Amino acid sequence: MTAPNAGAKAELIGTYLEILCYGIYLVVFYKCLRVLGAKYIEGRPTATLLCTAFTIFALVTVHLIMDILRSMDAFTSHMDVPNFAILYYTVVRRDLDLIKSGCYIAVTVIADGLIMYRTFIVWARNWKLALLPFLLVLADIATGSYSVWLLGLTKVGENALMGKVTNIVRYFYGVTLAVNLLCTVLISYKIWRVQREVDRYSPNAMRPSGNRVILIIVESAAIYSAMLVILIVTSIVGGPVMLAMLNVIAPCIGIVFSMVIVCVSVDRTRWDSLKISTHLNFVTSFNLSTLSNDPEEAYGPTAELIDSPVISVAAETSVEEACELLLSKDVTCVAVNRPVGGSPHDPPFLGLFDFPDVNAFLTLAATRYRWGPHEFRERPLIEEIIIAAKAGRVPVRLISNLSEKNPLEILPHDATIISLLTIFSKGTHRVLVRSAPPSTDYLGVVSDRSLLEWFTTNTHKTPTLSYFLSKPLSSLALPSLYLYSAVVAAKASDTVLDAMRLMSDFGVSSVGVMEEEGGGLLSAVSVTDVGKIVVPSQSNQILSTPLKQFISRIKEPDGSTDGVDKYPAYEDVFSIQCLSEQHIAIHNAKDPRYELA
Repeated sequence: MTAPNAGAKAELIGTYLEILCYGIYLVVFYKCLRVLGAKYIEGRPTATLLCTAFTIFALVTVHLIMDILRSMDAFTSHMDVPNFAILYYTVVRRDLDLIKSGCYIAVTVIADGLIMYRTFIVWARNWKLALLPFLLVLADIATGSYSVWLLGLTKVGENALMGKVTNIVRYFYGVTLAVNLLCTVLISYKIWRVQREVDRYSPNAMRPSGNRVILIIVESAAIYSAMLVILIVTSIVGGPVMLAMLNVIAPCIGIVFSMVIVCVSVDRTRWDSLKISTHLNFVTSFNLSTLSNDPEEAYGPTAELIDSPVISVAAETSVEEACELLLSKDVTCVAVNRPVGGSPHDPPFLGLFDFPDVNAFLTLAATRYRWGPHEFRERPLIEEIIIAAKAGRVPVRLISNLSEKNPLEILPHDATIISLLTIFSKGTHRVLVRSAPPSTDYLGVVSDRSLLEWFTTNTHKTPTLSYFLSKPLSSLALPSLYLYSAVVAAKASDTVLDAMRLMSDFGVSSVGVMEEEGGGLLSAVSVTDVGKIVVPSQSNQILSTPLKQFISRIKEPDGSTDGVDKYPAYEDVFSIQCLSEQHIAIHNAKDPRYELA
């Protein structure tokens, strides 16, 4: 039999636990704000997530304040009345109770809406799949709002009406549990399926297996679903444990969903590093010896694929002069010489400088006002670039590989296709080829386009490769087709600076430009367009030019006036065959504006 004071004890213990959980929530919430603040500085859209995070924080805080005030009233007021705390907690129709209940209902609805939206995003914006969770969230809002409204009408002694409120609250618990269980299963299954596909080419990438389980639990908000099950069970049993759970669950909602926001926001970095490993395993898992019966032809020298000479500049050359060299020589990159006085064993070049670096530099210059002292301390190179810019001259050595997409890679003259493919599988776009010793010169530059063309040329020589390239993209466990990776695109009404920022933030060489009406693909803007049009203009006004107008300037030399699109943008279908995709890439690779991302 339950003790008469069990309810009061449960409320008091629940308030203590709520304060403890709220302290944990403050730590996680601070981390969440740090992540969202960093995304805001980078120019990414964060308004929705920020509003959601602050709204949950406000509701959880008010919920805690109400519980503290209720505890103070119960245990410190009317000290002359015996067992007043027991009597106090039997009445749940005060203003403090209504505000507390309203905060709990509101934070639950927001949390359910967030996990429903996350399911929608994880499943590639599949409206059909998200329809049932959406309807359940609407039912959540209806039952929750009705229960609070009915509670406000209930007076002391109206047991029938109070019983009706209790039943509606149980329906609310059931609906929110259904939302969370459904979304948890859908998200967990999607994450598990993608990880399983990735593991086909990276069997050690997600070890130990315990990390995988923790990842799925956090990202799917399974902890919240488990707490709802406990809450519903205790509500049906009718014990005092439910009272403590009701106090604790609000800050736990804040903890769980702040962790989801943090986890999703840092996924890009984690999966970028994972994709390097899985690309490499994908490369080595394919037997290139099947390309030809002649091993020399299959593993032939990399030097045969050279498609441009090595053009170098001095380390102290200004960025403007280096960019002018890219344009005048019509090359995609230049090598930055190492200053005199270095070790004779070091390569003669510090690194490479290309149009993605130009775009990263211009974006930094246009958005430097967003950077605070904290960000400068974390990235001293950026601070050095800003100081040099204020002095009037930025040496190209500071901008070399600023985009972090252009590392210096060098291979000997007799390196094989395997060596080249291994480097390109990590995301590198160019490799310098050294001459045969004793010469210290360089034969030239091999690009990923050249290797792709080599593969296309050799497709007919082996049934294995032909079969592989004839399969739909959707049937392949390609690491680049990861569920968190979305197509980077901008609207036609967005500005040139918006497109530049997207390319810099997401590390891509081009972005799609979508029509305002219908969402169709209009064209694409690349970092080379930025170098060839924005830089020569020498005016900040071009940065505010709408992309639709900017595209007209891009296409003007290539036939937009006579109806010919020399290098069209393609809207890919996920079922397209690899070979067709490869021919499209080869076609656009002939245009220096495009680089294989």
